[in-house]
Amino acid sequence: MRIRRPTEDPRPAQAAHFKKVLSYGQVDAHRAGAIDETFYRMPACSASGFRIAFISDIHHSDTPDFHRVFDAVNASLEARKPDYLLIGGDISGAAYELPKLPGMLKELGTGVPVRLAAPGNWEISKVWIHDWKKRVESAGIGWLDNSSFIDERVLVRGTGKIGAGYPELTDESGDRKLMKIVITHNPDELVYLDNGMAGLNRFDLALCGHFHGGQVRIPWFGALKIPSIYGRKFDYGLFSNSTMKLKMIVSSGLRGLTCKARFMCRREVVYIDVTGDAK
Repeated sequence: MRIRRPTEDPRPAQAAHFKKVLSYGQVDAHRAGAIDETFYRMPACSASGFRIAFISDIHHSDTPDFHRVFDAVNASLEARKPDYLLIGGDISGAAYELPKLPGMLKELGTGVPVRLAAPGNWEISKVWIHDWKKRVESAGIGWLDNSSFIDERVLVRGTGKIGAGYPELTDESGDRKLMKIVITHNPDELVYLDNGMAGLNRFDLALCGHFHGGQVRIPWFGALKIPSIYGRKFDYGLFSNSTMKLKMIVSSGLRGLTCKARFMCRREVVYIDVTGDAK
């Protein structure tokens, strides 16, 4: 059998073609530094037709990774135009960068009419820092450490560290039909408050973070491990309480502090569209 060979070496042309193929990259809005947007619809026996944005675990630091995330969050908030921005704790990430914290917070969601924040374990554990309220509120953000914000549509209660004093979930709404929200950084602490005494049953929605969604998640399994006394039960997502009207959203957060790597666990901004169709 006679084999016919090409008169020219095809390898340079093949190499050039392969190089051309490699020059095409997938345009992905969720590359490192970007965020997902997660939407929920929440009925409430109150004023309706408003939007809440929730973020948690910012872990501020003056690094390229932080600025990519920060810019993506601001772009999302500008596009989605929420009426409230609620921040679920762990705002800072390094004590030596605290002087820069108010400047960052001033630029966060500047177009959102109401911005509120509650402490996370990072703020609570730094017992030598006593001026969190001053630092946060100097940026125009309300600080809810065992205190509440209330207007004509919502009551938002932020809890502090349970070990430092039993947080009472005070309902200051009177006879007004408001959507009642509690921000508790760690879902485990919210379960601790579910004892019939703290007044949790008066609230419609709980917003939590802390676990970062586990950061590494396996399809159809979830997080490999989270620092919770309940195992992986409250790692991420929307939870409904069968004994009361309360729903709980656990966010995957925006950044990790020591480990920043993520797998199948996107950074996110959570949006809650409040409707008026609750019975």
